[in-house]
Amino acid sequence: MRSAGLYHRVSLLTFSTLSGLVGSAAIHDAVSLQFGVEEYVDLELADRNLSFTVASFDSTGFGEDRKQTHYRLVSNCDTLRRIVASVAVAPPAGTSLEIQVDAPTASGNSVGPRFLGTSPIELVQGIGKVHQGSIPIHYTFRASYQADIGSFTPEVTFSVIP
Repeated sequence: MRSAGLYHRVSLLTFSTLSGLVGSAAIHDAVSLQFGVEEYVDLELADRNLSFTVASFDSTGFGEDRKQTHYRLVSNCDTLRRIVASVAVAPPAGTSLEIQVDAPTASGNSVGPRFLGTSPIELVQGIGKVHQGSIPIHYTFRASYQADIGSFTPEVTFSVIP
């Protein structure tokens, strides 16, 4: 039975000798095979939706909400990589979103806590070959008592680049 658009091709190579033409001589043939491994990098976030709420303020007039999640990173690249992140829209006046991305244990260094903005910022550097999951990401959302009441829904974009 054939499925539309799905075809499988099977090629058979047949080697045979014709008796009586060359006596007992053998016929040989060879095939050359080429193998390759492509560069591969994959960063997978554990949580795609996080919610932050500031409902009270300290004596300095600021409040914060902290969240932690994690990511998985696989890279077979010989060239060292780094993780950068940005938000599409800047946080509203009186608020900030801070992030710290831990480095994989076998490779790389965390830059430490950084404030997210619309320009990509480096969070982890010097990442070599790695295959690790459950690497922590720490977020801190801060708001002053003067910040507008309402919601802010930024999308954080992570990239692994050379």
